[in-house]
Amino acid sequence: MSSFLETVAADPLVRASMPPNHQVSQSEVPEAARLDEVLDTDFEKWTLEPYPLPVVDREVVTTPDPLAAQLRALRRGRGLLAPDLRRRLGEQLARVCGVDTADDTVTIRLRVSSAVEELLGQAPEEIRRAVKVALAIDAQAQFATLTARRDWLAQVTFCDVRTVRRREDQGFDVMAAGARSVEEGEPVSPQLPGRDWHVERFRALLRLDRPTPDLVEERRIVADRPGLAEIVASLSLAQPAGAPAGLPVDVDVLHGAWLVRVDEVSPSHTRAVLRLPRTLDVSESHEYGIAFRLRPDRRMKPHYAFVPFRLCEKFEVVVRFDLDRLPSAVWRLDGVPPRVLDDCQMTDDLLCPDAVGEVRLSWDVPVQGFAYGLGWVLPEPSAR
Repeated sequence: MSSFLETVAADPLVRASMPPNHQVSQSEVPEAARLDEVLDTDFEKWTLEPYPLPVVDREVVTTPDPLAAQLRALRRGRGLLAPDLRRRLGEQLARVCGVDTADDTVTIRLRVSSAVEELLGQAPEEIRRAVKVALAIDAQAQFATLTARRDWLAQVTFCDVRTVRRREDQGFDVMAAGARSVEEGEPVSPQLPGRDWHVERFRALLRLDRPTPDLVEERRIVADRPGLAEIVASLSLAQPAGAPAGLPVDVDVLHGAWLVRVDEVSPSHTRAVLRLPRTLDVSESHEYGIAFRLRPDRRMKPHYAFVPFRLCEKFEVVVRFDLDRLPSAVWRLDGVPPRVLDDCQMTDDLLCPDAVGEVRLSWDVPVQGFAYGLGWVLPEPSAR
């Protein structure tokens, strides 16, 4: 262990993280650590005295996508500046980036940097920057550790490290979706190729202060292919066994489109086909509004959540509760698996309605396939 300590203490990356004239003691190094394990981390799992151990969120990967996992792994340590970059590059990601077995490290670094730029496309600037800083592509943030890069970005953008990390993960999921399309032989485009359109902004207003719930959804969409003339708006509403047959909601287009038809895909899933007032070309945007009103003989579960299946740059939701029947608890649903919704499991991220009975939430680039919104517990109607 003494030779190991001497090697660690001599390493310039380790010395850079120490106070001046600090001596490394055996207690400061994990008992079973090896040098390559230590240097392959960004020092988030251990620190050196006399500084206290920082509180760091656990790295939670909420998707099994191997491409997203490879991108997340790549940000550790020195990122793209790692001398063993080729070894750290996963096979799928190497194919997507066009890396050849004969490429040297400098060439690999250039190929990966170019692919990152292309896969991020026109993602929001804060997402793009978080990814490039995490991977040490940003020339201003080529620090030796991921922790140092995150701290720097949090400082210059006046946000906390958790926000930086969340933006990184959002960016990696957007990139993984684009990388998958490359694997399937489709060209990369700025907004998740293979889709007809994506959502620039989505606003939802759910009113629970009326006799029956009333949901208004407004979207600004952007065409990702030429000749976009029709779109689909969907709503899932879980129904208990024995519920009446037929649609659980009435559908009404408020503006920006014509209702072609409403399909009952299943007893719990309604799909509205909308015709746009004009055909959109690539990158053209359009706004529309649609209302879903629960029929009097139906019930909804105590939550509202958005599960994106295409790129959505911004999601905002307002739930307005009845002041005479305020919920006893409200909680945030922040990227939970959709199957968890029906469990009605309260999270520890509790919320409180404001003076008019409203709760407002928003997300930037919610991750596709996960649920974002809020849940609540209302008193029984007889308690009014």
